[in-house]
Amino acid sequence: LQGVLAAAVRNTPLMAYSKKSFERDATEAILRWRDGLPPLTQSALEFASTFDPTRRSISLPTSLTPWERRIVHKIAVKAGLFHASCGEGSARFVAVSRTRDFGDALVENASRQDGWSGVDAVPKPRAPSKYSTSGPEVMEAIAVRQRQFSDATDVLQVAASMAESVDLGRVLHFASNGGLSVMVAPLEESPFELVDTVAKLAALAAKLDNASVFAFDLEQNSLRSYHGVTCLIQIALPSHGDYIVDVLSVWDHVGQYLGPAFASTNTLKIAHAVAGCDVPALFRDFGIVIVNLMDTYEAALSLDEPALGLATLLVKYGVPSSDRLRELKRVYQNCDWRARPLSHEQISYALADVHFLFSLELLLRTKLLTASDLSVDADLSLEGTADDACRNDSTPVERGDISLAAASQTPVGICDVGEDELAGQEHVMSGDDVAVEEDDDEMWDGWGVPKKAGTNATDTGVAEEADRTVGRSTSFSGDSMRPAGTGRLREESFSAHIAQPASSSAVDSPAAPPALARHPLGERRLSSVLQRSQKACLKLWKPKSMSAAVRGWEGDRLYSKYSRSKEWDERATAVFQALYIWREETARLADESPHYVCPSDLLIDAARTPPLSVDALQRIAMPLPPVLGDGTNSYALRLIESVKSALAAYEQRTSKRFSVTTSPNCPLGELLAEERSSSGANDVRTAHTKKESTGKSNNTSTPAAREKAGALAAGVAAATLVALLIWRHRRT
Repeated sequence: LQGVLAAAVRNTPLMAYSKKSFERDATEAILRWRDGLPPLTQSALEFASTFDPTRRSISLPTSLTPWERRIVHKIAVKAGLFHASCGEGSARFVAVSRTRDFGDALVENASRQDGWSGVDAVPKPRAPSKYSTSGPEVMEAIAVRQRQFSDATDVLQVAASMAESVDLGRVLHFASNGGLSVMVAPLEESPFELVDTVAKLAALAAKLDNASVFAFDLEQNSLRSYHGVTCLIQIALPSHGDYIVDVLSVWDHVGQYLGPAFASTNTLKIAHAVAGCDVPALFRDFGIVIVNLMDTYEAALSLDEPALGLATLLVKYGVPSSDRLRELKRVYQNCDWRARPLSHEQISYALADVHFLFSLELLLRTKLLTASDLSVDADLSLEGTADDACRNDSTPVERGDISLAAASQTPVGICDVGEDELAGQEHVMSGDDVAVEEDDDEMWDGWGVPKKAGTNATDTGVAEEADRTVGRSTSFSGDSMRPAGTGRLREESFSAHIAQPASSSAVDSPAAPPALARHPLGERRLSSVLQRSQKACLKLWKPKSMSAAVRGWEGDRLYSKYSRSKEWDERATAVFQALYIWREETARLADESPHYVCPSDLLIDAARTPPLSVDALQRIAMPLPPVLGDGTNSYALRLIESVKSALAAYEQRTSKRFSVTTSPNCPLGELLAEERSSSGANDVRTAHTKKESTGKSNNTSTPAAREKAGALAAGVAAATLVALLIWRHRRT
């Protein structure tokens, strides 16, 4: 029976193991190899039988999964072995060695040995000579500019003008016949211009100065700079096409030429989710501030969209080539945007962030004006009552950070994006039909139509079918096809009054678009989005203080995970805190991101196995991060000194704590308590004996008694020493 079970275990696939089982078996196999013992003949791991104890290094198979390779690295750290991952993709494997020289363990993949140097293939861009600071004076100046824009332009009037500029029936007709796929030309067919010289930048600035609206986005690299560095600015103009500004080529001139257009109150800017990245980066690197913004993220938030990412919204609202867009996002969202020249795929990804923003904003604006019920309506109704009372007194109304002027003032800086612009952007798909993949999110939700609205028999059936489809996803076969020009929108989720998918000829010349009623709170919804967008423009970049940076060590994600394990103790916490501070200081000195200086998982390994020498540091990671080199430069030596200082401080704290501690939980406390109890009992017996036998000679001065007392004292000292050693082992 044992033989059958052993054979079954040997034939069990690796994926059948749990992480604990794999870690147990791999630990046993690697430790036996380290200690020069032959491998077990009945090991559950088939590759363990290849571990030759006479070899100084071993290579594990490429069949290991990523988490299994990670476990092997952890085992090597605990065992004090050198270890490294080599190869790429399905050819990636782990090598473990007793010495720094891995020998023939890398023969299978010798071409990757040069990659161990950790040298970055892309040169680091020149850091800005100075960063724009957002001190009190600068913040006040920006706030004044924002208030001037708000005081001169009643946001409600801007919202009213933007609402009037939209032909709702026409927009919804296009939406029901393909959405973005028929409103915007495909990205592949749209021209763009790369702005990489000062002359081209000046020409773009002239076009922006004469534009009433433009869309923008940024691409950054936060890996090779402590504060981050802007690499690209994408800009789209309705009548001039798309532009990519290579800011690394014209860095010193970006703020001078583009700053006025971004700060103009007469030009509407359209972007998506600017508060977290775009607004701080433009101000930090170029001193650019943004005024008069429409953030499509805020619009989607008001519309209760289940997913707020730009790519998700574009796919939901009918962007063509949605599969390609998803693939571009997966590959290039976190790529190194410092690399030059830019590949065709990188340019496509960058342009996709701005190419569809005009039409997406128009669709979201229309939905804000006509959607029946939104979660923001209750708050807007309350605000409207207060606003109306204040407006009767002809006094400005403070709403958030924006002061609304009297309704009689003439609005300025309004973007009239209406029928003419939509006609200019109109594009009808032609050629072969396009296979479309369904999305889990519903498209339209019955804009502006009450659920109990009177309809004829046919319309009622369509409306009921729409109600049944809400809240569930519809499977859509990859072989299913839609008529040309219909995009990927769901006709079954439209209300009865919205035009159903039509042929491409009908899309070319939409006849008699349906007349739709605006929601009473439509304009207030739009003004609320504009207000929040303006407020996001005030979130300028501020330099992070060192004290604030180091206070975040307890919030590190990996620390929060591993500090709860049984292997973690107070000493590891002290070392991790010291290493975290060292990493922040080093990142500032080298102008690198903390992760590039030293990943958090390496800090965790160093905290659990503190490196006190260069050799010990190299055993934790091979190769070391590029900033640390081979472990002998100033940054690496400072890391080792930080570890030593942390351990010394920890030992000092624990020794002081021990000197004043009488906890009965430690062996020494129990021993001292027992000794005090025993001494007290002996004193009582001695006193009682003296009372009963007064005058008798005291035998404690005899040599035998002194020898017995000395032996007892030596035993107590030995027991105390043993107790101290046990207590220290448990504490550490």
